[in-house]
Formats: sequence, C-alpha cells, structure tokens
Amino acid sequence: MRTRRRYPVVAMRAQVVLPGGVARFDLSRSRTVAAVEEAMVRDGLIFLVAQKNPEALDPGVSGTYRYGTLCQIRSLTRTSRDTRRAMLFGIRRCSVEQLVLEGDIYEAELYNAPLREIEKDSKEKEAMLRALKGYLQLYAREDKAFAEKYLPRLISQTGLMQLLRDSSSQLPWAWGTGQRLLECNTGDEFYEVLTGELSREIDVVRMRHEYEQKLRVRLDRSQREFMLREQLRIIEEELGEDAGTADDVKAYAEKIDALPAGDEVKQALRRETLRLRHLPQGTQEFALQQNYLDTVLALPFDRVTEDTANLAAAKRVLERDHYGLETVKEKILNCLAVRKLNPTASQDVLCLVGPPGTGKTSIAESIARALGRRYVRISLGGIQDEAELRGHRRTYVGAMPGRIAEALRRAGSKNPLILLDEIDKLSKDYRGQAAAAALLEVLDSSQNRSYRDHYVELPMDLSQVFFLATANTTEGIPAPLMDRMNLIYLSSYTEAEKFHIARRYLLPRARRNAGLTAEQFSLTDGAVRTLIRCYTREAGVRGVERELRALTEKCVRQLLLKKRERFAITAGNLEDYLGKARFPAKRSHRRDEVGVAHGLAYTAAGGVALSVEVEVNVGRGLFRPTGQMGAVMRESAELALVVARQLAVERGTPSGYFREHDFHLHIPAGAIPKDGPSAGAAMALALLSAFRHETVRADLAVTGEITLRGHILPVGGLKEKLLAARRERFTALALPYENRAEITALPKEVTAGLKLYYIREFRELAALALTGRGEETDGEESDNSTPLSGRCLWEKAAEREEGEGEEERN
Repeated sequence: MRTRRRYPVVAMRAQVVLPGGVARFDLSRSRTVAAVEEAMVRDGLIFLVAQKNPEALDPGVSGTYRYGTLCQIRSLTRTSRDTRRAMLFGIRRCSVEQLVLEGDIYEAELYNAPLREIEKDSKEKEAMLRALKGYLQLYAREDKAFAEKYLPRLISQTGLMQLLRDSSSQLPWAWGTGQRLLECNTGDEFYEVLTGELSREIDVVRMRHEYEQKLRVRLDRSQREFMLREQLRIIEEELGEDAGTADDVKAYAEKIDALPAGDEVKQALRRETLRLRHLPQGTQEFALQQNYLDTVLALPFDRVTEDTANLAAAKRVLERDHYGLETVKEKILNCLAVRKLNPTASQDVLCLVGPPGTGKTSIAESIARALGRRYVRISLGGIQDEAELRGHRRTYVGAMPGRIAEALRRAGSKNPLILLDEIDKLSKDYRGQAAAAALLEVLDSSQNRSYRDHYVELPMDLSQVFFLATANTTEGIPAPLMDRMNLIYLSSYTEAEKFHIARRYLLPRARRNAGLTAEQFSLTDGAVRTLIRCYTREAGVRGVERELRALTEKCVRQLLLKKRERFAITAGNLEDYLGKARFPAKRSHRRDEVGVAHGLAYTAAGGVALSVEVEVNVGRGLFRPTGQMGAVMRESAELALVVARQLAVERGTPSGYFREHDFHLHIPAGAIPKDGPSAGAAMALALLSAFRHETVRADLAVTGEITLRGHILPVGGLKEKLLAARRERFTALALPYENRAEITALPKEVTAGLKLYYIREFRELAALALTGRGEETDGEESDNSTPLSGRCLWEKAAEREEGEGEEERN
C-alpha cells in the first residue's frame, strides 16, 4: 500500500540497518545532520538507505539502493562541536522509487515491503527452523558475547519467520551482506541468503581465531622470549654476572667429560649444558636445569664395584648371621654360584616369602655383605603411583627421579643389591596396580638393560643389579610380576630355632643396647624357653626380641635406682619381671563338645589354630556362616554343609530334620578376616557333630580342603600349622593323605609329641573325631526358652515322620 507522506532520507556509507536491529553512527555530513533534525521535529521517523558507492560524499538521487529500513530515532547526543551521535531502531523494510531533494535534505515517499511467508509444509519448516538454530549454535561457539547475550532468546523461538527476522538483526553483518538481505522479497530467498552468509561467517570467525592463537603462541614463544632474554643478557653484562654462568657451564662440561658413561648419555648432557648457558642466572628455570644436571651426573651409568667374596665366604656370612634356614641358604648359594661363574648371564630376581620376623630383610643385608656390593632398600608398602618408581616428567612442578634411579644414585654403582621390601603391599587404585606394572620392566632381564626414568630420560643399565624382593604372602603380587621372580619360601621358626636365635643373637643385642654386661644380666635356658613359650605367639622372633628389650629396660631402671646390681633371670622369677604369662601352657577351656571342631590355618603372620562352632535351632532350613569369612571360605562352608548332611542322613538322621531347623556356623575372632579352603574338613566335622549330637575330640586338630564328594585334598603351610598345633597343646592331627611326603620331610622337632592321622575321605575323619558320647548334663530339665539339643531335635523329627507314615498306611 502506497503512503502519502514523505520521510526524511539518510544515505548510509558502508552500513545497513535491518528491521529489529539497532544502529549507532556519527553524523558528520551537513545533509545527514539536517535530515535527522527534521525527523526529530516531526515524529522521529527517518528512512535509512545504503548508497552504492561508500566513498561518495553526495550520492545523489540515483546513487542509492531501492530497499532500505524505516527507523525510529531513539537518541541524539552531541559528541563534539561539529559531530553528533544518533541511535536508531529499525522498524520495517520499505522500498522507494525516487528521492526528492527538498531544500537541504532528501525526502521520499515509501512503500511497505514486508517479506512474503515461506510456502512450505510444516515438516519442512520445522527442518529449516532446526537447521537455522544449529547454525546459530555453531556461531555462538566462536563468539562468546553473542552466545551470552542473544543465543538463549533466539533458541527459544518457535516461529521460523520470527527467528529469521530476529537473528538477522543481531548478527554483525558486513554492509554488503545486510543489503543482500534487504533485497530479498520472499522468506525462502531470505532463508537461503541468511544461512549461506551465516555458514561463511562461522568459517571466517573460526579461521580468525586460529590465526590469532597461532600468532599469540609465536609471539609468546619466540619474540617475547627473545626480547626478554636479550634484555636480561644486556643487564647481566652490565652487572658482570655472565661470568658466573660461564664458570658453571665449564664445570659441568668437565664433569661430563669425566663421567663413565656412553656417548649417547654424554651428548644429551652436553645439550642440556648448552641450554643452561642461554638461561638467565638466578631464575627458577636456571635452578631447575642445574638440579637436573646435578642429579644425572650423580648417577653411576658405567661405574661398578667388584664382587670380592667367593662362595665359601658367602656361606660363612650366612651361617654367622642366621641360624637354621638351611633350605633357604642352599637356594641362595646356588644362585650366587651361577652369578659367580657367568656374570653376564640373565640374573634371577629372588623373592623371599615368609611371615614377619623370619629374617627376610636381614638375609638381604647378609647377601650384600657376602658379595661386597652396596646395599639399598626400597620400601614398596602403600605405593600406588607409577611416578613414585619411574619418576615424574620434568614439566611438572617439583619433579624428581623415581625410587629406582634414586637407589642407584645412593648406591654409587650400577651393580648394587636393591631390596624391594614388602612387594606384596603395593596399593591398588581406580587405574589398577599401576605401580606393580611399572616394576615389570625393572625386573625383566630382557628389558632392563635400557631402563629410562621419566625424569632422567636417559638409558640406565639395570641388568647387573641384584634385585631381591620380600613378601609375607604371594596373594597380593600380580601374576605377571610373580612370573619374573624366583620364589624362596621361609617357614616359621620352631621353638628350638627360636631358642638358639634368642641365645645367639637377640639376647646379646638386647644386653648391648641396654648397656648391661653379662655379669650384670643373665638369663637361664629355662627362662628363655618359658619366655618363648608363654609370652610370645608368632612365626618369627620379633616378639621375643621385644620381650627381651622390655626385660632389660626394667633391669636397667632397678639398677639406676640402686635396688640391685646383678640380675639372674630364671623360669621361676621371670613372672616377676614380665607379669603373668600371656599364653598359659594349659588349655582348661578346651573340652569335648558337640558342634565344636578345631582347625588349623596359615596366615601372613604364620600358623594359627581356630575353632569352628555350630549351633542348631528350630527354623526353616536356613544356613548362616559368620566370622568374617572370605568368598572361598564361604564356598567351603556350603560344601561342608552338603557333605555333612549326606553323611548324617546315611547314619540315620531324617531328611525332614534339615527342613525344620536353622544352622549357624561361626568361627571366633570375628573381627579378623579369614579366607581359604583348608578349613573345609573342620567345618564339615563340626556340622556333622551338631547334626548327630556327638562330641568331637578336643585333642584333635583338623586341616584339609573338602570336595563335594567328601574327598580330602592337600593344603599348604603345613609346617606353620603343625607349629601352631604344638603351641595350642594338641596331641593329635588329622591331615590330608597327599601331604604325607611333605610331613616326612619336616624336622623331627616339628612333629614330636603329635600323633598324625592321614585321611583320604571325610568318612575316615568322622570315624576318627566323633567319640559317640552324648553331651553330659547336670540332670536338670531345661525350660521352654532354652533351645532343644541337636539329638532331641532330630529324634522328634524322626518320630513325626514315622507318625505320618503310619497315618498313610491306615
């Protein structure tokens, strides 16, 4: 529809205002100022149209485009004497046929020229709407200001035409692009131009950001660094500090020339020295570079020590430092013999496995002393980070070499004896056992010839290192790591071995540490045996050493108080110094009971005796095992239940008895975790005793894994278990038949006083252990609140089944 009034016209140079957009520009031309003032006098409406030649001062009537935007003047402010700044808001798109010069300004009659609607179905419009929103989101990733200010409102639009108008007015178009949008007459044409220009703008902005980032990096890394270094170099020359850096570089160069290392190592260190030359002295980077060079130059790349001892000397050292352990000493001497005959052969990694206090660490010290090698100990307990062993990258703040490289630096030679203590205590985190995986290369003789620490970043030869590991058990060692080690098992000490160790090593050491002489402090053989038997309960001798230290400390206190000058400790007066015996010789609480069997177990601390208790109550056939059992032990308990129930049924227990009663199996010391299959036979025996209400021999201890068919399988840790049985004063042991050869190889003192029974089937164990006697009572009848005995329960069930059968026959 044609309008009858005229509007003032401003010809814009290189700027286009779209409907819905806001424009701010300075008014410098007199004709533009006059047009704006005339519009302000009228109603504030003015027509903005782009001129075809942006450089033209006066485009004239034919120098402007046909389509422009009718705008509302929002504000007009004076910025200087000759310049004003206007802010306008675009109202609608209009067209003009001809400009008319009225006085000092151009005027024109306008035609409203709205965009025609998009002639598409609803699905196509929805697809176009989603595509346009996708383009806007891509653009927002490159322009954070647009994303924060406009994107949320635009994305919430549901109409395609409204989104086209709003988005076109908010984007920073070039004036040519804006004019192309004004020239569009249909919504389809407007959509094609908008999306095309928007895609092009996204690529342009993305490329601009990439170029800016590259330029910034180049400036930061090259020009800025170069300028700063040049300035610092000039300052250092003026202050006379450059001579100190030159002296440091010269000193490092001399150390590198004298370093016993290969050409690869020396060339790398020379490059690091040249880098130090170009660093400003006194800066943090200079200090870090100095620290790196000092650390690497202290490493023994090709520095070795001679093995001075022969096999005879090594044997004398082992015999002098350790009592017993004959099998262990023999294996160690065999390994040393191979190393002595062929030093270039691949070296086995020995791993000493045994309970605490059995001398694993002291054996490593003795081997190092016997070979004449440097000794370094690395404690692995609790390590879970690979960087603790392999070092940190130099890019990290506070980086340092790993424990392997640090051990070589402390040893000062490339062939020391490195003890990897407590290798089974490596921690595990969400990444798995990363620290254990880092040791694979260290302990593999085919890989450790060119070991590289993350901090040092230079090859180090570990093939000549004597690696010796210790562990309490093999359960915590990963299989790939254990495959690279030669396991040597240290068993628990017998009472006789503990006596000789205490006499030969521990007592003189305790006396020496306390400052006492042999005349002032003496201990009889009976006192030593009583101390071992009644005051300690362990696989090793640390507890014995601890008690001897407590004994000498108490004597020293009395000596200083002038109470006594000589102390002769015997078995009779030992209690006066150490108090009541912690482990009395007699076990008064142990007696023949129903549902109680005694088993033997092997733990990381040695052998222990444990009791298995079973209680039967009226219920509905539930089985409940308690006592901190592991998964393997719970499965053994379930197997024991099946085997014991089958044998009980064969012996006359009715099957309904098991449906009408609950069975509770408990292993005391519930706060201590327990696992393993070796208690299966003892659990089955306790269950059968409770089912049949027959007592179990209290003097008999049982060990063995049980199968679903009732077979007794062999177990490990027999020496420790037999020693535990002797400590607990058992007189008879039921052992798997397949362990017979292993038992005969043990020292006589381990099996002395024990009557051993070798069993193949659970039936044999039941015949041996169940006495057949009923539980003794005091003759009083129990009240209704007391659970019925096991015998009464299954007898009642049998009577009930017989009654039901009689009714059926009737």
